[in-house]
Amino acid sequence: MLVGGLLCPGRRGEGGQLVLHDPRMPALRMHAPGLRFKDAGPDVRTTIEPKSGLMVLFPAWLLHSVEPWQGDGHRISVAMNIRASMARR
Repeated sequence: MLVGGLLCPGRRGEGGQLVLHDPRMPALRMHAPGLRFKDAGPDVRTTIEPKSGLMVLFPAWLLHSVEPWQGDGHRISVAMNIRASMARR
């Protein structure tokens, strides 16, 4: 299993939200237009506000992006992919 992740060790400024996109597009709009992520609204995506110390893990195949950063300081984030496998007995 491959897992994607984002770690936010520090934050000063606005923006930089992690956006997770619904992977079922555009077929979802054609076949089940009312089916959405919980609280995603009409965009069929959900955003996660970066906070200092926040770590987000999600399936690596999930389409994701980051909103533009609007800060005076540096935006620091650590993106990662983790390969996990079951231990053999």
